[in-house]
Amino acid sequence: MSPKTCTVQNPQDGQRQTIDSPHHRPGRFIGRGSILRLQNGPGKPTGLSLLESLLVLAMTAIVLSWAVPQYQSHLRRGQRQAAKLGLMQTAQWLERAAAIQGSYPTPQQIPAALLQVPGNAYLIQVQTDASAHTFALQAAPQASQTQDVCGVLTLNHLGEQGAQGASLSATECWSR
Repeated sequence: MSPKTCTVQNPQDGQRQTIDSPHHRPGRFIGRGSILRLQNGPGKPTGLSLLESLLVLAMTAIVLSWAVPQYQSHLRRGQRQAAKLGLMQTAQWLERAAAIQGSYPTPQQIPAALLQVPGNAYLIQVQTDASAHTFALQAAPQASQTQDVCGVLTLNHLGEQGAQGASLSATECWSR
């Protein structure tokens, strides 16, 4: 194999030098630990062609078209978990208050902190009936969470869990 001549430029000091190497092909990077920009001849820098750049862009778009919806779904599931936790905590507070007072408190007596879900993705609403000793809780999705497959999550005084306007069953929504 005959030696081939290549021109390399060191980006640190900008100096060019010619290298004769039987193992080197023009347009490739050489050097150990150093960054050298090779050229295929005088004034022709190597790099990605337009077609190669478009292929990379297309592959990135394909990966993102799969990854972004998966990420958004993951975020919605996390917000749904926070709403279920908020419903359970509110129900537990109502049960403790009823054990002390003898009946469920009115919605105005419930601390506002119990009705807030972190991230404000859900709004917890309470309905109580002191004479019937019942309550019903709802976690209504807000903003981008309205696209969630589980819709409005519900919980009542019997511990019955539900999902209104959901494309999944209540069991699936509460177990996911």
